Amino acid sequence: MSSSDAVTAAFLAAMERTVGPDEPLLLACSGGMDSVVLAHLLHRHQYNFAVAHCNFQLRGEASDGDERFVAEMVTRMKVSFHTRAFPTKALQRSGESLQMAARRIRYDYFQELLDEYNYQYLLTAHHLDDGLETLLINLGRGTGIAGLRGVVSSGKLLRPLRMVSRQDLATYAREHQILWREDASNQKDVYLRNQVRHHVIPVMKEVMPRLESSLPGTLKKIQVQFSLLERGLQLLWEQAARRDGDRWTVTLGQLPDKPEERLYLLEHFLDFAGLDRAQWMKGLAAENRTTLVSATHQAYFAEGRLELTPLPDPAPELHLEWEDLPYEFALGEDTWRMEVIPPPAVFEKTNDVHYLRLAPEDFPLHLRSRQTGDHFQPFGMRGQRQSLKDFITNHKLSQQARNELRVLTTQHGEIAAVIGFRIADNFAVTDGDQQILRLSRRQKNSPTRR
Repeated sequence: MSSSDAVTAAFLAAMERTVGPDEPLLLACSGGMDSVVLAHLLHRHQYNFAVAHCNFQLRGEASDGDERFVAEMVTRMKVSFHTRAFPTKALQRSGESLQMAARRIRYDYFQELLDEYNYQYLLTAHHLDDGLETLLINLGRGTGIAGLRGVVSSGKLLRPLRMVSRQDLATYAREHQILWREDASNQKDVYLRNQVRHHVIPVMKEVMPRLESSLPGTLKKIQVQFSLLERGLQLLWEQAARRDGDRWTVTLGQLPDKPEERLYLLEHFLDFAGLDRAQWMKGLAAENRTTLVSATHQAYFAEGRLELTPLPDPAPELHLEWEDLPYEFALGEDTWRMEVIPPPAVFEKTNDVHYLRLAPEDFPLHLRSRQTGDHFQPFGMRGQRQSLKDFITNHKLSQQARNELRVLTTQHGEIAAVIGFRIADNFAVTDGDQQILRLSRRQKNSPTRR
């Protein structure tokens, strides 16, 4: 079988395993050889596909030239075309490499197109050499068996050329007289992937001449072993773990005895919880009740079990002007009402009602979560300042109560009240006040309303 025929056979085998007749597909096409060959294969075999292109505006006229090239190709093929220009450097996040920013941007864009146009799969032209590069990079950074699979198809992401070599793709392109665009940055050793491609893999192929021919079989074996491992891990996990909605209970005694195996299972199945390895290790080693918290979840270890629960979504910060009053807002399961009233003859002495001396010049008010460094003057402490952290500790609030805690601050940032607990002494009502602000808990399970 010729190289060109081998490319076609591998492509069709991958497509027929996954794609149904006439399913709408979206091809990510940069204009380079790999994605243009994949476009040719899709068009030649009459698949129902559209093309998406990202102009990252990183190479000036060359980037615009890539976009024009893909647009002209799509016009000849008479398929739908989606393209968008991105100011990539402006969208780059702190600590994020330019490559990672471009990757995030393009996959966000592709997902947007999948959702809007109901494409069933996103196709990319990653090939066998990409898989070897990925394997080696993962190995250098530290990985498990999952990182040794190279590039894989998963979910709605389909890579039908993952078992085809770059050399065979080049042969196919020459035999079918396919033109493509060259990205000059691929020749530079600025990026780790290019260094591996230009300097590591050629030496490996020279030392191990059968590397390229044996690699597809190796990757397939790793994928099979990974699938079997996943099934075995799932059985172990199901023996110990129970899920109730978004809450998990794990009976630790039903996990394997070795600490490193228990740790692996927790990290593997509860990675969404955002707890790091040190926290999981602390929880597993704890002899007493231990509560650990991430940005999104709380893990409670006690009596041989783990209870994992999500933290409540933080309430959005409210920004209130004097003219907004009266105003009602939800806080947890409660509804609170804020209104201006004349001083009552009798003040209710309960945490369900706060009376505050606040005037229009104190507005806008802000209702927010607690922050590091918060201090205020609790009512009854005769003007002494106390950190909010110490106030919470003294009241022995549960972790859930701490997460739900909200403070009311003035436009100057001063805390006027810890809602449901204490007002600040410097905002307490005094004799002679003509109007005051009353903040009252009205009822439970009531929606927010104005």
